[in-house]
Amino acid sequence: MYKFLILLFLFCKTSSSEIVKKDPPAEVYKEIKIGRAIAAKFIKKFGLVQDNKQTKYLNYIGGKIAELSPRQELSFKFGILNTKEVNAYACPGGYIFITKGALNQIENEAELAGVLAHEVSHVTLFHSGKFEGKEELLIDLVASMLSPGGDAISSVMEVASAELEEMMLENGRQKTFEIEADISGTLLLSQLGYDTNSYVNYLKRIKSGEENKVHSKTHPPVEERVSAIDKFFTAQKLSKTGKTNPKTFKENISKKN
Repeated sequence: MYKFLILLFLFCKTSSSEIVKKDPPAEVYKEIKIGRAIAAKFIKKFGLVQDNKQTKYLNYIGGKIAELSPRQELSFKFGILNTKEVNAYACPGGYIFITKGALNQIENEAELAGVLAHEVSHVTLFHSGKFEGKEELLIDLVASMLSPGGDAISSVMEVASAELEEMMLENGRQKTFEIEADISGTLLLSQLGYDTNSYVNYLKRIKSGEENKVHSKTHPPVEERVSAIDKFFTAQKLSKTGKTNPKTFKENISKKN
């Protein structure tokens, strides 16, 4: 339990900024609390890669993307989950994870930025819902986990948090949400001068594989996603080419089994 709490603390301290930039509205405060609760469950399930160089680089790239987000009331935080599964997750409130397995499949900075931009877009577009009417159960979950004897989570709280975890790990989001996040994410890539074809190449590369089962189950077919991206960029007459920065990526991300 104590190791898990230390990992959660380290993840929440990945940047020098506070959880929010100033006092948030009540609904944003709830969103952050709920997101932190779900992030805690992911860290407990998979573990967090404790590599300062990689985490700093991840937050640098993610931070540039977050600067373009209209949700400036949030301070996005990025961490690496210690699993060979190929996936990435967006928790409410700006807690973003990418797995070690996904990093092992990524070949350059543009691909990494594409994955992170997709996840940031889920948060920006409220794909986990809005939180004005949410009950306090998930908010209280964090307090239960971080308090002495935090293992004793009530059965009601456990069921509530398990439902959200199941959505992300088993059922996935609505197909339209994933397509929206793809288009929004690649648009963010374009704004930052990255090569958007790199993100498409990444999606095609992870289309099959033993370690991609969860991602395939919880996302629309790659062909549909690529087609939607191509149609959008063609209709808007946007360039798909740009920087990829493979050398910088390799200098900062070490691929380990």
